[in-house]
Amino acid sequence: MLLPFHYKVYESAPLATFVNIFLKIIGAALLVAGIPLLFEADGPIAIVLVAVGVCFLILGNVLGNVLARRKVKKLYGKDGSKLKKLIPMKETVTEENGVKTTKTVPDIVEGMLNPPAKITICRDKGHYAMAVKIEYFVNQKPVGKLRMRETATIQTMQAVNTVSAVLGSGDLGKQLEFVVRPGEEVIIHYSAYTFMDIERH
Repeated sequence: MLLPFHYKVYESAPLATFVNIFLKIIGAALLVAGIPLLFEADGPIAIVLVAVGVCFLILGNVLGNVLARRKVKKLYGKDGSKLKKLIPMKETVTEENGVKTTKTVPDIVEGMLNPPAKITICRDKGHYAMAVKIEYFVNQKPVGKLRMRETATIQTMQAVNTVSAVLGSGDLGKQLEFVVRPGEEVIIHYSAYTFMDIERH
């Protein structure tokens, strides 16, 4: 819907959120000023105020969406290459009717990991929420409240895991799914609430 009166919060894109809120406030103020005038003698002025107010409400969403998409591309690459690193891939060769074909499939271990894998959450330096401790969760369980440049490490016995950061509202935020292999050590980098990268060792 292009014309909601509530503002929109874009995860990982605070500028898009600010633009959305700012333009929505202007649009709502123009509507509040213009609608009562529709019933008075200032009909043309009221119509202009209402029309411009509606335009600002729509522009808040459109511009917010554009800025958020640009931010996501900047963070994760045009093709989401950084997000793709969350799931390691491997090539498998299958033979059917004497024809060999190579496929790239997710490298996921079935059952419990043996030995277990180590997961480290690393909060990197960033400008957003600098003074705030942020709580990070792996598999919906808290692993620690981290300041900038702090880390928290846990072990996992499962191949498929999730990671997320608690937002100001207390919500877990967007959960990212990632895969680890037996004995692997992964370092997941966050800047405040935003996933940045994953290292595998």
